[in-house]
Amino acid sequence: MLSGFFADKPIYRKFLIVVSVVLFSTLIFSMLGALLVDLLYGVNMMDPAALNNLDDPGTLAALKLLQLLSTGIGMFLLPSIILAWLFSTEPGAYLSLKPKPAALFLVMAVVIMFSAVPVINLLLTWNQTMEFPSFLSGIEDWMKASEENATRITEALLNMHNSGELFYNLLIIAVLPALGEEFLFRGILQKLFKELTQNVHVAILITAIIFSAIHMQFYGFIPRMMLGMLFGYLLHWTGSLWVPVLAHFINNGAAVVFAFLESRQQLPFNQNTIGTNENDLVLVVFSVVILSGLVFWFWRMKVRE
Repeated sequence: MLSGFFADKPIYRKFLIVVSVVLFSTLIFSMLGALLVDLLYGVNMMDPAALNNLDDPGTLAALKLLQLLSTGIGMFLLPSIILAWLFSTEPGAYLSLKPKPAALFLVMAVVIMFSAVPVINLLLTWNQTMEFPSFLSGIEDWMKASEENATRITEALLNMHNSGELFYNLLIIAVLPALGEEFLFRGILQKLFKELTQNVHVAILITAIIFSAIHMQFYGFIPRMMLGMLFGYLLHWTGSLWVPVLAHFINNGAAVVFAFLESRQQLPFNQNTIGTNENDLVLVVFSVVILSGLVFWFWRMKVRE
């Protein structure tokens, strides 16, 4: 039995195992996804321009299936489960899935995510004004092109016409990322970095930086890193991975639902500009105050290790 086989192995070997399992699983599920989209939608992934026509329903369906398999399952969720099984004879406990969190922690996680919207939007706006020195113009141009492509894909994914597409998007954009990314980053990597550094705060910071960087959206790096740190501390304070999983789901799921309502002209505000308008200073200050109070509450209620 391989369960817990690497539990007592040196930390550097555990990191090598993490990289190996993630890469191998991603490769396998990417190949599976490429095969399926070719069979189902006639999209040949060997063609560099295969996914360029996002106005084509078949291309968009292929993109969603690829994201479901290669990213949602192959890169994050399945590797996390395998790694937890390799690193412990009790995978659920290793991932901090036991015991169940107090209901009040879950409620407050939802509140803190909605309270953070103005601050996150403001940080995103500041991040998007980032400029590089002239000698780094090549890197800046590449980052802008990458960001524009990511934005184009995101907008295409969030273009929904019915409730079926809404629930499918919730699955691939909210449910799977909330589970898979939190399992891998907070459940596995944060634990390993804590073991390596013997400092939970350093572990949370390093994990948040990697979490943000892996999304390859540089003009949203800072707010995503801050969210990663918040998710890390939610795990640290509550002792349960289900709390950051819920917070992550709320963050992604709200964006999907808001986009759906906006497409139906049923949203009386623009969720992406809350906190960024000239008259939103009071709202931002209120958001900061509420966030500070909630962070203090979580800290005071911290589950002792």
